[in-house]
Amino acid sequence: MPNRILRLLQKTAYWVIGFLIITELVYRFTPHNSGHYLKALNQKKDLLDSVKTPRLVLVGGSNVATGISSMALEKEFEIPTINIGLDERLGIDFNLNLLRYSLHPDDVVVMSFEYGSRSDPETNTRNLVDYHVPEVFQFFEKKSFLATYSEKRKMGWQEAFGQIRPDSLSDKDFSAKGDYEGKLFDVLSPKFQDISWKSKQWESILPALIDFLSWAKRNNIQVFYTFPCYPESTFEANISEIHNLEIMLQTRLPEGVLLCRPEDFVMDDTFFANGVYHLNRDGRKIRTMRLVQLLESFL
Repeated sequence: MPNRILRLLQKTAYWVIGFLIITELVYRFTPHNSGHYLKALNQKKDLLDSVKTPRLVLVGGSNVATGISSMALEKEFEIPTINIGLDERLGIDFNLNLLRYSLHPDDVVVMSFEYGSRSDPETNTRNLVDYHVPEVFQFFEKKSFLATYSEKRKMGWQEAFGQIRPDSLSDKDFSAKGDYEGKLFDVLSPKFQDISWKSKQWESILPALIDFLSWAKRNNIQVFYTFPCYPESTFEANISEIHNLEIMLQTRLPEGVLLCRPEDFVMDDTFFANGVYHLNRDGRKIRTMRLVQLLESFL
């Protein structure tokens, strides 16, 4: 009996070792999706590292990536402008960490985070960044080695069997200044009603945001906050929560940081593409023009 148990344990160990070896080979030799939109983080970090100060830096989620023209702002204010906005699901803390690492005195930052933003990243997005863009993973809070290792190898299997597919955005869809320029702009606007967020969740966001603003002030970096673009129909469905958030930001943020009211970027539904934060080309022109008007007395 002891010999049988020993042989069973040996066979089990061989199977486990074999599975781990195959998993490692799958991870290392399966081509990671070359078009995944999160790979645009490499380009955006390169812009922060290469464009000389002073510069105007746009930061936020996809509402910034798709909804503001860096070229138009640069032409208007004659200051190098870059757009590092990408995805709400990265979390606000990720963006603040990246800015702390990259900004210099005399930079100007315009930030606009989606209403449903959270401090922490969405778990799957965090794992996808670690898998596709490990170069910028330093800006997330670290996880244990075992958790990180196992998640990346699991994604290797998923990619090998075609379960990880490109998002509707691609890392090839961004201009040299970081603006989104892809096919989302050609999508017809559906009806929206985004009611999946509560202003109270910003209570956990504000401490880090206020701490970042204090750091920026000490380093002679000017920061402005604007509300994101929003369709009229969705604004009406969320008006109470939006005004609660407005009061919270007016009360808690330092004077001069909050640049506008939510209504300033509420636009007709027909100016949006496939989501409540994704403007089409005409919508982006209008929003950029409104942003220029808000910044004129500061830049």
